[in-house]
Formats: sequence, C-alpha cells, structure tokens
Amino acid sequence: PAKPIKPRFAPEIAARIDALAWWDWPVEKLARAVPDMQAMPIEAFLDRWENDAV
Repeated sequence: PAKPIKPRFAPEIAARIDALAWWDWPVEKLARAVPDMQAMPIEAFLDRWENDAV
C-alpha cells in the first residue's frame, strides 16, 4: 500500500477543502466550477466557491 509522503496543502487549506465537499456537488455546479479549479490558486478558488449557494 502507498503511504503519504507529505501533505499537498496546509492543514487550514485542507480543512476548507473538506468543508467545501465539492465532490458532493450537483453535476451542473461542478461543471461551472471546473474552469476555476483548473485556473485559480486554491485559496482564490475556495474564496470564490465557499460562498456560492447554488
């Protein structure tokens, strides 16, 4: 089995990603978010999408 080498994100960023739970979003919302996921720094992506209700 693989073992973690080092975390990709700082603990506070990882907690924000976990709280965002984008993997549970409806497909339509996910499709709108993918360009931002690919282009934005993670902090900017989280700032943008943490407050998006739909």
